[in-house]
Amino acid sequence: MKHGQYVNPGNSGFQVIINSEYIDKTGLIGQMNSRIDSPEGMVCVSRPRRFGKSYAAKMLCAYYDISCDSRELFDGRAISKMDGYEEHRNKYNVICFDVTSFFSEIVQRRGSISDIVCMIPDAIQKDLIALYPYLASESTLTDCLLRCVEKEEKKFIFIIDEWDAVIREADPAVQKAYLNLLRGWFKNISFTPKVVAAAYLTGILPIKKDGSQSAISDFIEYPILYPDGFAQYSGFMASEVHKLCLEHQLDFKEFETWYDGYDFPGCGPIYNPYSVMRAIRAGKCRSYWQRTSAAESLFTYINMDYEGLQELIARLIAGEEIEVDVDGFENDFESFKNKDDILTLLIHLGYLTYQEDERTVRIPNEEIRNEFHKILRKCRQRESRPGSGPGGQEGINMNHFVEIANHFQLDTRAVSAEGYGGGHINDTFLLTTESGRNYILQRINTSVFKNPDALMNNVILITDFLKKKIAAAGGDPERETLSVILTDEEKPLHWDGGECWRVYTFIKGAVTLQSCETGEQFQASASAFGHFQKLLADFPADTLYESIPNFHNTRSRFLDFEEAVARDVCGRAASVAQEIAFVRSRREFASVLVDMQERGELPLRVTHNDTKLDNVLFDRESGQPLAVVDLDTVMPGLSINDFGDSIRFGATHAAEDEPDLSKVNFELGLFECYTRGFLGECGLLMTENEKKMLPVGAMMMTFKCGMRFLTDYLNGDTYFKIHRQGHNLDRCRTQFKLVSDMEKAKAEMDRIVRKYC
Repeated sequence: MKHGQYVNPGNSGFQVIINSEYIDKTGLIGQMNSRIDSPEGMVCVSRPRRFGKSYAAKMLCAYYDISCDSRELFDGRAISKMDGYEEHRNKYNVICFDVTSFFSEIVQRRGSISDIVCMIPDAIQKDLIALYPYLASESTLTDCLLRCVEKEEKKFIFIIDEWDAVIREADPAVQKAYLNLLRGWFKNISFTPKVVAAAYLTGILPIKKDGSQSAISDFIEYPILYPDGFAQYSGFMASEVHKLCLEHQLDFKEFETWYDGYDFPGCGPIYNPYSVMRAIRAGKCRSYWQRTSAAESLFTYINMDYEGLQELIARLIAGEEIEVDVDGFENDFESFKNKDDILTLLIHLGYLTYQEDERTVRIPNEEIRNEFHKILRKCRQRESRPGSGPGGQEGINMNHFVEIANHFQLDTRAVSAEGYGGGHINDTFLLTTESGRNYILQRINTSVFKNPDALMNNVILITDFLKKKIAAAGGDPERETLSVILTDEEKPLHWDGGECWRVYTFIKGAVTLQSCETGEQFQASASAFGHFQKLLADFPADTLYESIPNFHNTRSRFLDFEEAVARDVCGRAASVAQEIAFVRSRREFASVLVDMQERGELPLRVTHNDTKLDNVLFDRESGQPLAVVDLDTVMPGLSINDFGDSIRFGATHAAEDEPDLSKVNFELGLFECYTRGFLGECGLLMTENEKKMLPVGAMMMTFKCGMRFLTDYLNGDTYFKIHRQGHNLDRCRTQFKLVSDMEKAKAEMDRIVRKYC
């Protein structure tokens, strides 16, 4: 029988494992066999790195995969003596994949991490069709799986390794989309019972919480905190390590000191399998621990002495046990509310062990103690002085930021730093040097911007180009665009552990506005963004890195909407039939701009893609626009979309989530103000098609946004943050009301555009 890459991949992975010195952990299969086609059939087993998670996934795949005969691999092992051994061996279709393998593919093709939510089901569907050609007529993976089960009379077992890679690496929006994909498989009453015999997820983290509950609530979780029946499969047991030491004539007591320490009720000590096997092969106990990039980022908080963590670490090194509340941790790498959350993550990473009865943590063994010694030594090399960080957060060491800043080519040494601005993505600080000059220091959020080097290359290309244009026009390049300050090594970024930093000059006498009080201010912002496009009109847009692929692809957004309607995971579709009909009646409209771009009728330009008011600096004295800032989203796009997004949020006086639609009205007067300012700056460079389609751009960006709100409502509010029941539905309805208003005013909008062309 044929094998696929992700569907029925065979047993070769486990064959390689047992060809080496293998500790029999096949009893784990018995745990899964007892759960097949039962309410407990979906499990998430999370463990630290190097604790055999991938070995377990390959073992399960080899045992269940219907495309191979694995009798020789399992006969004589623990599973062969358990009930159900013959009944379940090689009897199921298996979907097995390592999520990180898709990350590698994304890097190779220079894609975006957001692509992963489409790549995974696409790859599985392609495999299925190759193995079962009769599925070629099915349009979605869901349809393929349902048809396959019906035809083959075999359910699927899902085995997902590194399931949490997206939670660890991607921004919250991608995380929500990924969790929604998993919900569609494992929490869908019209799909899951028919297709899924069992599911085994494994990774470092338990399933991310949605509020106080698991985001995929039908899974039973066995984290390193509470492994229960999976405890003996979490690592090597003392008896197994003792036997290895006897066979290789090594000192078991020394192995206890170095690698023991993960204790679970009813199971006893558990040893780190990776380090044990490295020591067995080397014939010597030493630290074989490999610090991960995730741990490096976490140790940033220890460096900052977040809530007195350094003192706690010193007490742990001294052998103390520390009380910890593990219940508030949200099972991700961002949502740290206090030191307990950081200590809990250290448990999941294997740096601490948890005593459930006492609710305390301690350092498990000498190998980990050495790691903590290293990090605490590094921390204490810094002069420590508590300060307050962005948002007034206590416990942030501002001297650390001053030290970072002094890696850059400032006019004189930095002497102080303080939190600055209210950005939601990057952390921003105002620096002051010995001379009294100010600079902006930013810590780039690498969870959002995965390729900061490519991003900064964009910024430098754009700002260098703008400076030449501004100087040639007799302007002030130092005030009218950002200026990047290089490091002492002539680089735009400085890396400190897992953190990425940059510095800009501070533009004096500039202010930002949070809302437009007058039409003149709205027109001024339009002039700023129009001028920005005019200056960059002859910049080669295709040389820029695409930081957010498919950001404004409304055709793709429409397909996401239709999938949400078809799945209807929350049973909400019937209650929003009117809104669904609104979107479907505009099916062809959704593709208008994308189609024109693909036909070459609309040119790609350098676009800002975040044309909100607070990304324009105004001169404090004159009130005139000075510079466009926040260039992280600058990339190739349509000028129509930049125009349209500004109209969407600026050409109405109503809030985006206004529940009273009588207050939501499209203001033609504001539309005219913005059109006058925008075309007054860049109208001459735009093509006739671009100018003609500006009203369509306004409708399209508003329609797209409303469609996304509706899609998220149907999916269970998994993407946008909500603050009340039906919040996304209110947002959707305001956008659709504005679209309706714009459609009625289309002739007048066309007239206004022609007036200023």
